[in-house]
Amino acid sequence: MGWKEILQVVLFLLSWVPVGMLAGYTLIGAEPVYAHDFSIYNEDWNGLSEFRTAIEDTREVLSIQASMSVFTRENGSAVLVIMGPVKDFS
Repeated sequence: MGWKEILQVVLFLLSWVPVGMLAGYTLIGAEPVYAHDFSIYNEDWNGLSEFRTAIEDTREVLSIQASMSVFTRENGSAVLVIMGPVKDFS
């Protein structure tokens, strides 16, 4: 095999590995760990999942993944909560 064929095989494998991992996670029912700090989906000590579940008892909780213009669609009936570390910025 020449270098072009080897490169094609490597690129093929690299492109299909994520699809295989997703299918494997789906078949065995595993959920990947979501460990971003201050995330409403993070269930560790540095996450806000308990805060989210407490609010979800009485309200709808959404995570804004787009522009802040999404916030104006609620016609004034929404609360924006911004969480983050207490840290000086330079």
